[in-house]
Amino acid sequence: RSVQSQVVRATGEVMRFSCTPGYEWSRSVYPGLKTVFNLVACDNDFETEFASFLDKASDVAAYAKNNLYTHFSLDYQNSEGAIRYYYPDFIVRLARGEKWLIETKGVEDVEVARKDARAIQWCQDASAIAGTAWQYVKVPYDLFQASTAATFSELVSEITIKGVS
Repeated sequence: RSVQSQVVRATGEVMRFSCTPGYEWSRSVYPGLKTVFNLVACDNDFETEFASFLDKASDVAAYAKNNLYTHFSLDYQNSEGAIRYYYPDFIVRLARGEKWLIETKGVEDVEVARKDARAIQWCQDASAIAGTAWQYVKVPYDLFQASTAATFSELVSEITIKGVS
């Protein structure tokens, strides 16, 4: 069997995080302000800190923490050739309208570069189809901890200057 690329097209279905049914979560939660969810379901302390940052960033209009239960994933081919599903950590909408897929990253493994490439391609495809700018950024833990950024745009600039994303 082989994997073949296909032309990307809209299905006509619009995914809305506000339509996500309730679900149980046994890990940490954060009482987010700029999200449609009553609590932000976080996998680790870094995600909790990042959600808090998004709430404080004046250029962020809204965000959603993504996971298995929100049903937004990107398919990608892993290092062994199998198709896997990748769930970017956050989806952010800025006040000026652009949208971002965000991966908070503590530890890099062999799959990270493949997930990054897939997220970048998805953003290009989504931008072309929807007519709305989508972008991707990976936020490394060490850089986030050292950051003095007060806005999301400042954080992205710091990451870009460091050549990370």
